[in-house]
Amino acid sequence: MGKSQLSEQKDPLKEQKEYRDLQLNNKFVKIRIIADRVRQLEMGAPAMVESKGNTLMELAIEELKQGKIQIFANDKSASALLALPIKEEAD
Repeated sequence: MGKSQLSEQKDPLKEQKEYRDLQLNNKFVKIRIIADRVRQLEMGAPAMVESKGNTLMELAIEELKQGKIQIFANDKSASALLALPIKEEAD
């Protein structure tokens, strides 16, 4: 591979972050992510933040605001998004 080919290669981590930021500007994607997270919480997933809210939806919204939900996507469609809590590393 030549030097010019290496500089033309895209950084997949940078692309993922840019895609995540782009998707979070879409209110429909945010709703989908929150709904998925509420479903996870209903099934017994642990909360990732302290919430003053009374509902699981308020908790999921707070998790998203604080950046505790990681978003994975296999392609550029909103239906491919999967929201998962970010695991805290043990000290």
